[in-house]
Amino acid sequence: MTDPPATGDRHRRSYHRVEHRRLWLTPAVAITLLLTLGPMFITLGLSFTNTHLSFSGPTEWTTGNWTRLFQDEAFRTVLWNTLWFVVVGVTLQYVLGLALAVSLDMLIVKGRWLRVMLLIPMMVSPIAVGFIVGRMMLGPEGPVTQGLDFIGFADVVFFREPTMSKFGLVLVETWQWTPLITLILLAGLQTIPRELKQAAYVDGATEWQVVRHIIFPLLGAASLAAIVLRMLEAFKIIDIIVAITGGGPGRATESLTLFVYNTGVNNGDIAYAATAGFAMLVIVVVIVGATAIIGRKITAVSL
Repeated sequence: MTDPPATGDRHRRSYHRVEHRRLWLTPAVAITLLLTLGPMFITLGLSFTNTHLSFSGPTEWTTGNWTRLFQDEAFRTVLWNTLWFVVVGVTLQYVLGLALAVSLDMLIVKGRWLRVMLLIPMMVSPIAVGFIVGRMMLGPEGPVTQGLDFIGFADVVFFREPTMSKFGLVLVETWQWTPLITLILLAGLQTIPRELKQAAYVDGATEWQVVRHIIFPLLGAASLAAIVLRMLEAFKIIDIIVAITGGGPGRATESLTLFVYNTGVNNGDIAYAATAGFAMLVIVVVIVGATAIIGRKITAVSL
């Protein structure tokens, strides 16, 4: 028998393997940083210029775009609209997703085909979802609106006035993206030992008590992941707005992303669009980062 290699030799070989992996990863990391940090710094630089899409006149450095942004009533309006979409939309999607996930977890054998069906809304283009679910289903002549009219809710018409237009867009987003939250929470539910729930039932706990005191606390990590992912996407909402309302009536449903697009592409004011875009990046990082930190602390306390 050969003698086992010395501990020092094993450590040296392990060190060299790690160094080789780092060497191979360096180009990928460098390219990733270039493609992410590069556009971010270019956008920040543009925000301090007077660049226009027509490139008429000399480019000059200025801080006027930031002064204009803080005084812009339109920017405050679209910021409020976006926050409304994020808070109301993600909350509704999480509540429905949790209810669906718990139901599917109880039907773990019989409900496999249901989990496959959940993938269908996410496979459809948001533009198509906007036309099919938004205009055809929730439109003035759509079956949902006609059904509400039939049971006595004739005043409920989506996409005609600001509040109902916002809520209609949230419903369309909820139809498409609640399945994502459901699947994430369902994966988390399946990691919870069934013995815990069975023991609670033996002790006389109700379904609600099991969900409240066992399932919900142990789903902290999965819940946080689902909420953060959906918040990041909800801040970028633009597809269904373009397909259904175009940002109207007025600016009632215009989002930050659509505001940046209209300012930079349609109006040609690249510098001001870059300013609004970079401000949006800062807002998203702060809000989503704060949500992640607070959520982790709440999860740690609940466990």
